[in-house]
This record gives sequence, structure tokens and C-alpha cells, in this order.
Amino acid sequence: MSKVAIYGAGGGVGAQVARELARADDVTTLYLYDINADALQAEAMDAVNVAEKYRGGSLEVVTQVLDMKNEDAVAQSIAAAKADVLIQAAIPFSWYRISRTLPPDVWKNVFMEGRLGPWLPLFTLLPVKLMRGRRMAGVTTPVVQISLPDCVNPLLSGMGMEPTCGAGNTDSVTAVLKARAARKLGVPLRDLTVRMVAHHFHSGFMRSPAKNDELQTYPWWFKVYAAGVDVTDQFTSDEFLTEWRAHFPLQRPLYAASSAAKNTLRILRDDPTITHVVAPGGLAGGVDCRLTSAGAVPVWHPEMPEAKAMELLRKAGEGDGIAGYDADGSARITERAHAALVKYMNYDCPVLRPAEVEERAEELVAKLNEAARVAA
Repeated sequence: MSKVAIYGAGGGVGAQVARELARADDVTTLYLYDINADALQAEAMDAVNVAEKYRGGSLEVVTQVLDMKNEDAVAQSIAAAKADVLIQAAIPFSWYRISRTLPPDVWKNVFMEGRLGPWLPLFTLLPVKLMRGRRMAGVTTPVVQISLPDCVNPLLSGMGMEPTCGAGNTDSVTAVLKARAARKLGVPLRDLTVRMVAHHFHSGFMRSPAKNDELQTYPWWFKVYAAGVDVTDQFTSDEFLTEWRAHFPLQRPLYAASSAAKNTLRILRDDPTITHVVAPGGLAGGVDCRLTSAGAVPVWHPEMPEAKAMELLRKAGEGDGIAGYDADGSARITERAHAALVKYMNYDCPVLRPAEVEERAEELVAKLNEAARVAA
């Protein structure tokens, strides 16, 4: 008998999370919040329909139009709902929308040279509002934060308000590896175990034009076990990596949403089994964890202890345009990424400081809108 609140429920990922959780008997009430009233009502009806077909209508869906920039309103919604888990899926300007807004030549250069780091304000703004709202409400409800969690959650951690975990990204990388490995070995998925340490950069790498050898600069780590036997060596070839990349989903909300639903249900069920979790406790990347209502506890492999994993993730984060984080959460943008945004967008922000997130987000939106007007 659990209640879950989804912020950004009218968007592609948030709506899909609602549909996924509508199937689960664990969830008896869904609170759905979005600034778009029409989208919110449509997605609420979808959730009700899913619940009716899968579980006989035993789900209550409550909606509220909410501007997440209003921290007082966010705090009031959290206090009123008393949900068992909060899911943050709201983004004011998504990565996919950026790709459709910029002229193709500018987008190509921004994507390959600037990566994600310079755009961090757009992905951080609403997560900051939610976490501040939670603090104002005086609760410590677990939070699954979906907006670029590998990069956003460490910043939130520096601000003293890290979410429980993120979702998507490397969780999907792990799932596709397991599926392709099972196919190659001719064994059931249940016989395989995958362990992985990887960063959001790697999920972007999977369907990007980057060459396979980019992993030498921005590494990941994984192990594959079949019935307890280490068979990793069968999956380290360039040929297998090319196949693995070809099967990775591109711009499919279901994959991030199913990851968020999985993490939510593990928290609700206090499920202690090991699973891959993105950005647990504000960590900058995805690692294997036990995820319960008490929080996320990383489970380190003997070949990849914590210190080694942290250094790997720091290096991989540079591939996303982030050089690292200061103690206060300030995100340092790599020189290459910073130079690209100065060159192509006239946007100059070598360090994103928490106090500047909202101002920088507004600046980026203005520059994107201007680019769209020029292109038109």
C-alpha cells in the first residue's frame, strides 16, 4: 500500500514511468504533477487505463498542475501527498529538444565538442527545485532523480541534498550487454550476471558516431558471469562492441522509465538483491548496489574497489564535458567543452556554481530560442 509522486508526469519519460508503475500492485496511489494541464490529464488517463487492465482498477491517480520553479508550491505538494517515493522527471529543455532546435551543423559541433557539461543548468534547475522543496517540507522521502543523474546528482550532493539515486543510462547499457551475451552464449538470461561501472557518457557513446577506441580515453569496466563462471573475455572484442552498440536503444523513453520504475519498486519492497544503479547517493556514474528504503549501498567488486571506480568515473565524466566537482557542488566544465559553447553559442560558463543554476538556465534557453529564430 504505497504512494508514489511523479514530477514532470506530462513529459515523455515521466508519463512512461507512470504507466510502468500503474501495473505494479505495490503502488496504490500515483500523484502526478506537471505544468502542462492537457498533457497531465492525458497521461493520468493512460495510467488509469493501464491499472484497469492489469489490476482491476485498484489504483488512485491524483493530478495537480504545478510550476516546479515555485519552490513553495513544490514543498506544499510534497507535504500534502506524503508519498513513499518521489520521482523527478521534469526537464525545462530536454537534450532531444536541443538537438531539434539548433541548426544541424551547429548541433553536430556542439554534440561532438561540447558534449553535455555546458548544458548542465537546463538539467539541474528543476531537480534543485524539487530537492529544496523536499527540504522545506521537512521530509526525507527517497528520491529517484532522472534528469541526467550522473552529472546532476553530484552537484546536488555538494549542495547537501543528494537524491537516493537516478535511473536509465548505464542501467540500459548493462541490460543490453546481458541480452546480447545471453544470445551469444545460447543460455537463458537468468543464468547471467553482469557487473558494471560506467558513466552517462557511455550510454551516449553507444549510438554516437564515435569510434570504439574512444573507450581507451574514457573507460568503463564490466564483468560477465555465466552460472557463476567468469566469461568476460568472450565480450571484449571490437566486433562484439560494435554489435552491442548497434542494439542499444536510441531516444526511447521506455528504457529510462523502466529503470526508474525498477528502482522505485526496489525501494518500496526493501529488495536487497544487487542491481545496477545510476548515481546512487550523488555518485557520478552507475555502479552495482543494494537499493532499499534506507538508501543505496554500492557493492564493489574485488577487481574494481571504490577508489579505482571513482577515478574511472571521473575520467569518463570528462567525455561528457565535466572535469569534476568542487566540494560545494560546483561543476567544472572541460576546456574543450567550454570553448565549444563559447564558439558556437556565445555561452561562457567554465564553472557552474549552484547559486547560478537558474540564471544560467535562463541564459541557455534564450540562446537556444535565438538560434531557432535565426535558423527559421
